Amino acid sequence: DYGLAVANSVYGVLAGAEQAHLTVNGIGERAGNTSLEEFAVSCQNLYGLRTRIRTSLLYETSRLVSRLTGVVVQPNKAIIGENAFGHESGIHTHGLLSN
Repeated sequence: DYGLAVANSVYGVLAGAEQAHLTVNGIGERAGNTSLEEFAVSCQNLYGLRTRIRTSLLYETSRLVSRLTGVVVQPNKAIIGENAFGHESGIHTHGLLSN
């Protein structure tokens, strides 16, 4: 409910938990459900952890779940939102283009 689900789940695994309860797009009965896609990419890219989650299918899976449930994926949703990783202007874009 405080926006800490992904962080708590990742740190739980780092502390030794062997599994985490996740949902596609963070969909659930209330707020505070750990988003599968955010968890998987955080584990992989931030901590070098290997999961059995096929990250190449996250976007496709997210869109399928959205279509089947009618729950729209917000454009600013981390990892799978249409605006995720978008850079339009400013210093950050300059840095990306310079590399």
